[in-house]
Amino acid sequence: VHTMMSHFSTLPIATYHTVLLAQRGPALDFNRNWICWKALQESATHVCFIDTDMTYPSRTINQLLELDKPVVGIASRKKKHPLQYTIEVDEPTGARSIGDSELPKEPFSHINGSPVLVGTGIMLIDLKKVNDWVPKPWFLLETYWNGDEEPGYTGEDIYFCRKAWKYGLEVWCDPTIKIGHIGDFLY
Repeated sequence: VHTMMSHFSTLPIATYHTVLLAQRGPALDFNRNWICWKALQESATHVCFIDTDMTYPSRTINQLLELDKPVVGIASRKKKHPLQYTIEVDEPTGARSIGDSELPKEPFSHINGSPVLVGTGIMLIDLKKVNDWVPKPWFLLETYWNGDEEPGYTGEDIYFCRKAWKYGLEVWCDPTIKIGHIGDFLY
């Protein structure tokens, strides 16, 4: 109920044309690619992903648009303990999550010189910039199994952020927007 109300609370103050699209089936990477494809077919300038388990202020989309970045997400928390953000720092030794002590107070694209990778729970994408620079597919869930190690995966959001960086687009995070991530409690 919180999320649907949050979605509709943005419409009266929107400074942009809005079309709501829902996912088509269970494959998250497919859905994100399909929504971008559909938005491009409709000549949309931006896509804003808002997962159904997110709560946010009604000015969120306007605030993200005002940053004028090719890709910008929000500092949301993962639904687990210890509390961490859905932001990873892509260091030469591998990606790592960040906690409260490392979260900058203003919008950022790097931490200690390393690029950030942001979850798509709430993410605004400038379709023209991404479509001009980044080859498709933009989102892909990758699994890996290295020898005797336990199999794992790279989420579609991390894959997208790495691909954007690889092709010359910065990924930003706005930590100033206070949101909630619905789980066992509001993270």
